[in-house]
Amino acid sequence: MMGRLQRAQAERLLQSVVGLAKVQGMYPEGHTAEDRARKGLAEVLREVLPGGEALLVGCRDGYLVVGDVPFIGTAGSAQDLERWLTARDIEGVTLHPGVQAQEVGRFCRWVRSPEPGTWAGDRIELTRLARGQETWQKGLKAYRDAMGAVQEVYEALAQGRTPGAEAGRESVRDLAALLEESPSVVQGLSLIKDYDQYTYHHSVNVCLLSLRIGHQWELSPGELETLGVGGLFHDIGKTRTPAEVVRKAGPLTREEWECMMQHPALGRELVAQMTPLPAESVLLVYEHHMHHDGGGYPRRPSGYRVQPLSSVIAVADVCDAMTSHRSYNRPLSLPGAVRELGNLRGKTLDPAAVDVLLAVLGPLPLGTLVRLVSGELGLVVAVSDADGGVAVRVVRTAAGEDLGPSAGPIRRLASPQGLHAVDPLLCPVNPVEVLQHGT
Repeated sequence: MMGRLQRAQAERLLQSVVGLAKVQGMYPEGHTAEDRARKGLAEVLREVLPGGEALLVGCRDGYLVVGDVPFIGTAGSAQDLERWLTARDIEGVTLHPGVQAQEVGRFCRWVRSPEPGTWAGDRIELTRLARGQETWQKGLKAYRDAMGAVQEVYEALAQGRTPGAEAGRESVRDLAALLEESPSVVQGLSLIKDYDQYTYHHSVNVCLLSLRIGHQWELSPGELETLGVGGLFHDIGKTRTPAEVVRKAGPLTREEWECMMQHPALGRELVAQMTPLPAESVLLVYEHHMHHDGGGYPRRPSGYRVQPLSSVIAVADVCDAMTSHRSYNRPLSLPGAVRELGNLRGKTLDPAAVDVLLAVLGPLPLGTLVRLVSGELGLVVAVSDADGGVAVRVVRTAAGEDLGPSAGPIRRLASPQGLHAVDPLLCPVNPVEVLQHGT
């Protein structure tokens, strides 16, 4: 069994290991600064490895996981360690019970050394990652790259520069390719949420959900790229909307709402300047708030026909927004979002796009927190299209013991009957961390 850490513990471990490695690079061996750093690491090791469990540090394609804690798109110690491990072509490092700071220090010297050679240690072992973990790491790297592409564009606009679109297009191609390998991983990635970076995560998640619908529609690679790029940059016009309006925690006044409704037109102007960019993607940015029933915005003349792909982005936009925590609303559960999408079908949202997304999600979507008849809490980690069966990983026992994202047993059920969706805030588990450990 691999050890489970809280994020704060994982961060302290990373900082201590990387801190020791950097001290070793600055001072000769045996210096008092190295001794101090080693003692600090020893204290952290006693805290994070108190029992008889091993701890895996996994690394591939620019994504790092410490125990069950992922580090996506982060700088600092996580980025340093990822770079060192990648340079040695190391996928995983297992810290076995009883590992001492002295051996960790020796490993740090070896991993940062330019000299060739193999690692030999008593309680630090180099390992390969399981296939399922490799797919998730590939997906998480693609997600991180897409986040970076959006952030780069937003920062360029804030500085008055005209951004390029190639990084965004490349990220969309990577995500579309991942769909062919594992649609369930792409669906799981869309569950990544971060309140503090809502804008960037929302952009990527809308892209992912749009691609998922487009994939079910069997769109061509070119059409998928057009759709994905439109989803990735659909809200770019908000960079020209006053921040106090975008971030307002509460209903907008009439004047503020008029201001907000300008963002699709502003977005069209901005993406039209980005090169190289599919021309059709510009139209998707402009149309993503035009409702199926003729409402929405921008207002359009009689007879105006909204592009089908714009309707896809509209459905993805609503779905992710409903399931995200924002300053002015509490997120819906995934089944709650499914019900609400059904209510909007044929009204504000195009029924064809809604039907495809609902078929993909199902009544109990991947990542739903449920209560079993046993009283246990679990997360839906697999849904069978063939027979409607589900797999649920237990994350909290009936007695209330939290099991974390990987240690709980998996219950395989012939149908979702008897499972009841519960508020995800009842059990503070990250669905993406659970899904990474497979079924």
